[in-house]
Parts: sequence; structure tokens; C-alpha cells
Amino acid sequence: MLRTLVLEPLMHTLAILAQLAVAISVFYVWIFRFDTITSDFERFGYPLVFRNAVGVVKLVIATLLIVGFWSPAVIPGATLGMAALMIGAQWSHWRVSNPMAKRVPSAILLAACALILFDARGTIG
Repeated sequence: MLRTLVLEPLMHTLAILAQLAVAISVFYVWIFRFDTITSDFERFGYPLVFRNAVGVVKLVIATLLIVGFWSPAVIPGATLGMAALMIGAQWSHWRVSNPMAKRVPSAILLAACALILFDARGTIG
């Protein structure tokens, strides 16, 4: 009973907040902190076309996460895509031995994606 009355609504609310936070974070970083993105991708040794492609994909997925508030069916796919990109970010930071402080943001977004997916499990299928 406690699960139904308290835990499930709380989890759903946290997932909604996580969905919003992931989308806003991606928009903020890729629009207003693009200089940081540019220097990170240079440090990783990735070409400009790859950086631009990742940016477009992340912005599209962030948009889909916002659209998910009206069309929940897009949430699982968008979240899986964002999680994959965050795993790629973690790998990229690890590959160049970046300090933990550089790895934390993508790790937090990856954890948020896990929360969103856990909550969205009812929309799959």
C-alpha cells in the first residue's frame, strides 16, 4: 500500500524532473557552453564533423524528451539514445584520462536516464 500511495508517485515525479533536467542540461551545454564542448572534443581528438553530428543528435533527442511530455511513447527510445551518448562521453573522458570532475556531469545524466527508463517501462511495447 505504501508503494502504491507514496513510492510510485514519488518515483514518477522524480522521473519527470529527471527528463526535464536532462533535456535542459543538453540544451544549455550545447547552446550556451559550446566553447567547452569544442575544447573537450579537441582534447578527445575527434573531428569537427563528429562533434557537430553528436550535437545535432543530442539536441534532437533533448527535443524528443520534451515532446515526451505529450507523447510518452517517444520517451524510452529517446532516453536509450541519450544514455548511449552519455556512455560514449564517459568512455571519451576515460580515454584521455580526464579528471573525475569532467566525468561527473555525463555520469549524472546517465543515472537520470536510468531513472527515466525505469519509470517509462510501462510505455514500452
